[in-house]
Amino acid sequence: MTRPIISFFVLGLAFGVSAPADGQTREERVAARQHFDRALALYAERQYDQALIEFQAAYDAVPNPALLYNIGNVHAALGHSVEAVDAFEAFFRESESVDPERRAEVEASLGTHRERIGRVHIRSNVEGAIITVDGRDIGTAPLDAPVRLTVGNHAFSARATDYDSPSTRVDVPGATETTVELTLRRAGTARGLIRVRTVPAEGVTVLVDGREVGVSPLHESIPAPPGPVIVTARRPGYRDATATSDVAEGAELTVELELAIDSNAASSDLGELRLEVPDEPATLLVDGRPMEMSSTVLLPRGGHTLRLTLRDRQPVRETVSIEGGSETVLRPRLEWTDQARSDRVDAAKRFRIIGYAIGAIGVVAAGVSAAVLAWNQPRVNRREELDALLNGPDGCFTLGRDCGGLEDEFEELGTKPLYGVRYGSIAGLGIGVIALGVGLTLVLLADSDEDIDAAAGFAASLRVGPGGVALTGSF
Repeated sequence: MTRPIISFFVLGLAFGVSAPADGQTREERVAARQHFDRALALYAERQYDQALIEFQAAYDAVPNPALLYNIGNVHAALGHSVEAVDAFEAFFRESESVDPERRAEVEASLGTHRERIGRVHIRSNVEGAIITVDGRDIGTAPLDAPVRLTVGNHAFSARATDYDSPSTRVDVPGATETTVELTLRRAGTARGLIRVRTVPAEGVTVLVDGREVGVSPLHESIPAPPGPVIVTARRPGYRDATATSDVAEGAELTVELELAIDSNAASSDLGELRLEVPDEPATLLVDGRPMEMSSTVLLPRGGHTLRLTLRDRQPVRETVSIEGGSETVLRPRLEWTDQARSDRVDAAKRFRIIGYAIGAIGVVAAGVSAAVLAWNQPRVNRREELDALLNGPDGCFTLGRDCGGLEDEFEELGTKPLYGVRYGSIAGLGIGVIALGVGLTLVLLADSDEDIDAAAGFAASLRVGPGGVALTGSF
């Protein structure tokens, strides 16, 4: 299905370097920026559902109203009229001001999607029965208000202990009210309920006594007869996980199943994740479980949630989709913790201060030495001139003539360390120039704030498969 091209707010100010007034932490702002970057990239790749998840995660981290506009647009593109209306209305409520052009655009979209929403009154003959719409529990009977649903065919069901679980599908038209009756009848055998949680949390097929009951995450409990029940979790690339539990009549039981990766699974069910991170000690969690940190990690195909922690860096959370039989390359955006960045900025400042100090000493030493050399050189020249006049081949001493008092001036200059001062000042000038060069070098070698940030890691980049798409950029 072709999706419309939509506009987005660019949130450079929303996740800036300075702390917002509502006091989000730097880690929250970094996380929001990462989610926002991924959302834009995923939308460009037509991964609309995933883009929606990332926009929502950005808003959860930093609730900027502009993100509600983006969320509403993605819901609209996906045909989620109820969610689009909710997001746009929240955008108006939370925004301090909206420019007229943007307001007119959103109001037009609101009008369109309100016409695509139907209101459904759901009634049940058993008070307290759990009402489910499209696989999600929405409340217990009697419901306080009708349920708003986007135009289309929807599944309705109800369940309660000791009753059967009626279900029906109903076409819901827009801008109308519809009534759905769910009549529960007492079951011949008393029942209990099983709630199943799996690790990984998504994409796992759940079976109860060999009967498939759904794919995780399961948002509703599963009716089961009292007694021992075998619950199995299955996903390609993993070994089946099984648990036997005793279901008590009228009670709800929670079963947690953790699947282990099957390294002997078919190659089409496994893919490689290559992590491009600095060669430093790191901790890696995949779907909430610790894994050995290495350059290449073998994972089952499908979606996975990664949490990566490196020394002195902000923890990174990434959602990645693994393709069977191929390699996925992940180069996460890494940023220093506040303390680590502060330490490095302070160290760079000290390095520059030392460089400036050495350079200043060099300038002073070179200046003083040059001044002394300039002051002393005429005296050296005069002494050498007098030496030639007195002691040269035609000198008055050599020829035995009267020197006219020049010998007194020569004698006086001969008592001063003219050559020592001359060579000392030349050496001082050289040392000063060298010190100036060393100081300038230290200043130039000191890391800038940009260098420090870049040294934390790499800019975000995700490449899937050989010659696949590249996801790059900075915020």
